[in-house]
Amino acid sequence: QIPPLVYHGFKCIGETEGIVINCATEVYRPEDPDEFRIDPHDNDIPYTWTRKDR
Repeated sequence: QIPPLVYHGFKCIGETEGIVINCATEVYRPEDPDEFRIDPHDNDIPYTWTRKDR
């Protein structure tokens, strides 16, 4: 489980397409979302999503 207030993301680093499957433990409730999304390229988190070998 990801702790509250911790941002997380996924980056495929292989040569082939990666697939992420989310298996939720609770039904999503749009009136009370349990997540906050931000632009991965336009924020204050010091992480680059580009691959270094390309």
